[in-house]
Amino acid sequence: LPMLLWFRPKVYRPMGTKTPKGAVLVSANHIDLLDPVKILLTFPGRRLHSLATKDLYKNKLLTFFFNQMHCIQVDKANFSVSAFHEVVSRLKDDRMVLIFPEGQVNTEKQDTLLAFKSGVVLMAHKGNAPILPVYIAKRESRWHRLRVFIGEPIFVGDMSGKMPTMQDLTTICDTLRERELELRKYSESLPFYKKQKNESENN
Repeated sequence: LPMLLWFRPKVYRPMGTKTPKGAVLVSANHIDLLDPVKILLTFPGRRLHSLATKDLYKNKLLTFFFNQMHCIQVDKANFSVSAFHEVVSRLKDDRMVLIFPEGQVNTEKQDTLLAFKSGVVLMAHKGNAPILPVYIAKRESRWHRLRVFIGEPIFVGDMSGKMPTMQDLTTICDTLRERELELRKYSESLPFYKKQKNESENN
């Protein structure tokens, strides 16, 4: 509840697309460490499973917290086969799994997106789940509302068939990144964006 009141999330669906039921692999941009909480607030009716770097598991209390949050522990420097299979397993159990295909918090290029890891497409294919593109708009001030934009889901099988090639994975990954960039462009066309920019420049 405190996070809900703090962020006051507003969700936009430019294409009017409904969130698929069952297994969903949510692909979002990554602007800060609270992004999993923001996505959790975006889909209040779903239990969210997200990846968390092993560096966050610093003690028993934090380990307990991340386990209760249904996180999947990963090593950013060496993404393991076991972590890959855990994501696929949860998708096969009709879970909603959050992944950040940029692979890290984007601290340098928040006016765009870093290159995406194509592994996200393979996870969705193996887990038989659509990929849901999501864009989190940066708040210019902590007093501004959280605004999240949801795009059209990508069905890997529809674009590649039953046995996707490496080229298929790359093409679909590029399509996913392009759709998130389109959501970013849409967000910047709305009045709130210009208002926030003006307020930031005047402060």
